[in-house]
Amino acid sequence: GELLFCNDAELVPDEDQTTLLSAFRQFLDEGGSGRLVLLGEGEARTELERQARQLGLDGRVFFSGSADAVLPKLRASDVFVVSSRTAGPSARILDSMALARPVVATSTGGSVDLVEHEESGLLVPAEDPRALARAFGDLQESAATRQRMGLAGQRRVVEFDLQRTVRRTIDAYQELFPAHDARP
Repeated sequence: GELLFCNDAELVPDEDQTTLLSAFRQFLDEGGSGRLVLLGEGEARTELERQARQLGLDGRVFFSGSADAVLPKLRASDVFVVSSRTAGPSARILDSMALARPVVATSTGGSVDLVEHEESGLLVPAEDPRALARAFGDLQESAATRQRMGLAGQRRVVEFDLQRTVRRTIDAYQELFPAHDARP
């Protein structure tokens, strides 16, 4: 069936929605079925809207602007997409994973720390529309794969939060008792 892909990032060159739009066109041309929502505002919005029209993506790609209530939009989506050239760790990746949504992300920056390739999502090279389109197609092929990746992502978020909590606890003890090193 038709999937709803969601990208939540500033509309700026480093987030590379230009590649995302090209990839989405390829995905549709190869028999994919879906819609893409871009949440966010930025200097590149007008150019991206023009590119979407030129690619014939009217009715398939939607620019919803900055959203105060992002979580309901993430919950409504089937797949979360990060197309950034330089992405750091993203709270939105964690939010999507917590909602059991598989993530397709470029293998840059913090994405590789959060997304386990072929476990909680798919990692693709930056600026590679072909690889991004292929990842969309792979996820559309199998609802079971999307569900498995979504659940793995939820587990990953719990693990990530647990590690962060343990680290903060150790740091707090070290601050209180500097003579005792609590680290293993």
